[in-house]
Amino acid sequence: IAKVRAVRDSDDSAAINSAVEELMKVLQQVGQAAYTQSQTDNPSSEQPGAGDHQAPEGDGDVVDGEFHHAD
Repeated sequence: IAKVRAVRDSDDSAAINSAVEELMKVLQQVGQAAYTQSQTDNPSSEQPGAGDHQAPEGDGDVVDGEFHHAD
């Protein structure tokens, strides 16, 4: 992040792109590590709430979301 901040106001597009690409690679590694950690913490293949397929409670009067612009 510091590298991106350091080059963000420069006119060197190659340096900006390089810093952003490096940051994206690190963020992908962080995301992968978080995903892996969540899989080891919860080895169940079912996601939380995945079996919860009940219809929401309400009055049953559902109206489609159509609208018209007033002139």
